[in-house]
Amino acid sequence: MRLMLASACLMPLTIVAVRVEATWLALALVAVIMAAQSSWNSNLFTLTQETAPREHVASVVAVSILGGTIGGSLSTLVTGRVIKSFGYVPVFTAIGFVHLGAYQIVSWSLRRADRRQKSGLAPAGSDAS
Repeated sequence: MRLMLASACLMPLTIVAVRVEATWLALALVAVIMAAQSSWNSNLFTLTQETAPREHVASVVAVSILGGTIGGSLSTLVTGRVIKSFGYVPVFTAIGFVHLGAYQIVSWSLRRADRRQKSGLAPAGSDAS
């Protein structure tokens, strides 16, 4: 979770990357952002394997991929329209905060699952720690 937080905290660099004048600096920032995104994805899939019951991991990953595919398809449509109307700055600004919001959702979900498990409300066979 700490590495996911660090990755999420690097994502607002998109706001700087879209505004800098020097091409080399924009490319360097985008490289850091892409590394943070890769770190986020890797750790998110690892987190899924560590928190979901063994017999449900494939289903959880499949639903996650389905959500990502649907979200990617919709965001492509919206992004194109926003860029056409307003340029790249609003898109890069929004991207800068998506991971921080997602981190909050993941943290909340894990805390909730942990409380349920400690109180004995978790489904049988679940390993939500």
